[in-house]
Amino acid sequence: MQDIAMPAWDALEVLIRGNCRFQVGRPEHTRKSEYEKQTARNPIAIVVGCGDPGADNRRALDVPVGNGGIFQLKNAGARYISDYADDIVLLIQKKGVRLVLVLTHTDCAAIGITCQHFYHREPTRALGVVRDVIPAFEKTAREGDTGTPAHVQRATRRSAMWNAKLIRDDARIMGISGPRGSAEEIVVVAGTYNLLGKTIEFFGEEARNRQQRIYAEMNIPWPFAKESPGAAAPTLASAAGK
Repeated sequence: MQDIAMPAWDALEVLIRGNCRFQVGRPEHTRKSEYEKQTARNPIAIVVGCGDPGADNRRALDVPVGNGGIFQLKNAGARYISDYADDIVLLIQKKGVRLVLVLTHTDCAAIGITCQHFYHREPTRALGVVRDVIPAFEKTAREGDTGTPAHVQRATRRSAMWNAKLIRDDARIMGISGPRGSAEEIVVVAGTYNLLGKTIEFFGEEARNRQQRIYAEMNIPWPFAKESPGAAAPTLASAAGK
């Protein structure tokens, strides 16, 4: 197996710091010269994201195009699909990547379509596109107050957490992980990118603790609610309705 590109939690901290720089308007990796000079492709993270061109994850995470950047797998709604397993395993084995990030975003059309189906029982031909995340929406639809921005936001977060859970449950990927707590451990984190606020909220207790520490170090006000549906890892399954 390839030497580790960067331990997963260290890689996540790089991404958190990058998003902080992006928020305050001090990015380091926006120069056109990077596109012209970078030839090597050695990412530190795999990002399962949405194909919406308005959700530019590389820019929001302020990572370089080549070495030290991200490898993106994109589709409608940032869904984890089984076919991605081969790509993820290849990057783990050949590039030493240890962090997988599922990143949904606000105002996502695919998630909006799914919300319309569950909130208003509107038939949609596109439902098959998002069938893998249906459990994440069923619980949200039962909570009432349907169709409000806050309600859709919860669905967006739960979709990210549900897809992260699908990756964790995939033995093809997690079966090659190193021991928990080791540098070889494969870590899967969920997050949501707020397009308007430029912020990315990372879910899970460990990710949240690191994000809070980095925000304090960089003197950036904490923009997220104290209690998040993804604040603790055990809530992943329950938040998705399981």
